[in-house]
Amino acid sequence: MNAQVVLLGNTLAARDEAFQRMDDSVRLCDEYIDKKLDKHQERLARHQHNLEVLRGRFNLLEEKAIALEEENILLKTQVESMSNQLCRCGEGQSVLTGQGSQDEPFELDYIGSPRSYHTPPSAPAENTTPILILTHTPSENLPNSNQVNMIQLCCMIPTACIHDKVAEDLEVTIAVPSWITTCGDQVAH
Repeated sequence: MNAQVVLLGNTLAARDEAFQRMDDSVRLCDEYIDKKLDKHQERLARHQHNLEVLRGRFNLLEEKAIALEEENILLKTQVESMSNQLCRCGEGQSVLTGQGSQDEPFELDYIGSPRSYHTPPSAPAENTTPILILTHTPSENLPNSNQVNMIQLCCMIPTACIHDKVAEDLEVTIAVPSWITTCGDQVAH
């Protein structure tokens, strides 16, 4: 009986040891699965966030598309309302008339359209009366643009300044008009 008790004790100890190993391996498997599930949960949360961001962008793009469609309809109606104001000269067939001489120049007509083009007037005759033109002084008498705002040394001396003399000459020249006679686009002296 003692041998049977010892054998039964050894069997129970071996069974407990097998259960302990099985329990340890199940715990390791559970930890591994928990880590994998946590990673997948994080990945799922990240994808869900990305989907929410993309949904927001999609909604914005959809609103913009609707606004663009409305603007497109508005522009189309504006273009259609202006269509009666468009030039229709290219829709008809064109015909070249005239001899091409000074008496009868070439003219381009469109079949079926009213004649809307008129020959421009010719240049007027030469002007024989003189035209009043104010003459300007040569630019050499004017101060350099870099020196316009600078006070000249001669102007600081209390005696008469040469610039005052130039200014007086300018006033006299501008005040006295001179007559110039033109012939066409040429100046006659």
